[in-house]
Amino acid sequence: MTSSRAGGKPSSPQTISIYSQSDHSILIRDTNVNVDLSDHGNPADRTPITLWGKWSGKNQVWRLEEA
Repeated sequence: MTSSRAGGKPSSPQTISIYSQSDHSILIRDTNVNVDLSDHGNPADRTPITLWGKWSGKNQVWRLEEA
């Protein structure tokens, strides 16, 4: 993702993120593969987690919370 710098022009192309700073993607080291929530990011319990090519979809955005 690209972002603008304080006081400067946004980099091109501009991407606006709807995710917070607490959101993360989980990249598998030395690959171009991320942990991905299957079924188009279905948030229901027991939705399988898969490995998928890296992209900016919501299925690959994770929020880590203390249990």
